[in-house]
Amino acid sequence: KTFGNIVTFRDLEKATIDAITLFGDSNTKNVVLEKSYKEYLEGFTDIVTGEARRGYVEVVKELNEKFPSSDAIVTEKDKKEFAKLFGEYLRVENILQNYDEFNHLKALQGVDINNPEAVSAFKEGHFVTDEDIAAMQKIELLKERTVQDYRSTYNDIRDWLRREKSGTASEESTIDWDDVVFEIDLLKSQEINLDFILELIFEHNKKTKDKDTLITEIRRVIRASIGNRAKESLVVDFINETDLDTLQDKANVIDSFFVFAQ
Repeated sequence: KTFGNIVTFRDLEKATIDAITLFGDSNTKNVVLEKSYKEYLEGFTDIVTGEARRGYVEVVKELNEKFPSSDAIVTEKDKKEFAKLFGEYLRVENILQNYDEFNHLKALQGVDINNPEAVSAFKEGHFVTDEDIAAMQKIELLKERTVQDYRSTYNDIRDWLRREKSGTASEESTIDWDDVVFEIDLLKSQEINLDFILELIFEHNKKTKDKDTLITEIRRVIRASIGNRAKESLVVDFINETDLDTLQDKANVIDSFFVFAQ
């Protein structure tokens, strides 16, 4: 499946491979079956094509090394290189999200490792051991804020390319973009709706009470969203012109915004 999992409580792997092999050949299972979590994490060689596929760890490492800040992506060459690399990240992350191990890894990022009670609760809730946690701690994940910045830049580059290539700049460019595929469907699969953004306003306001900081955080979230980018100025105006402390709950924020928007 592209999204989600089909769960069975019986070990059907060998029977499935035998059935696939019966109606195909010894390599058919390598086409039909997904690779293991470890292979998608660390990389593998496609047995059918012989092509080496990079894993999540290597892609994240290259993103951190080449683009530690999305603000540094200025030249067209940098934009293309980033677009290809982040597209590769989106593809491998999309596959890994179907694995429990990856969801455990992401959940661990919100756990205080120095808090024995929090660690114990995590172990019980995710059925993992101390050894599993030690192994997970060695894997570098992109921070959520970094991913939001990358998604925003990825969307900006896509919009910029459509604008530039429809004008005279396309004739002056020496960069070939034909081998770049923007993974819009993958971005949309992780899309957040406007209600969620408005609920974030309520949560962040309770924590910070600082509108400048709040606006910075909300801009980051909105720009990472394909469907809500056009609403950025409206949401910022709402924050600036509303006494957020008078809004009692999330539903109240949503109602107030739609009244404001009218």
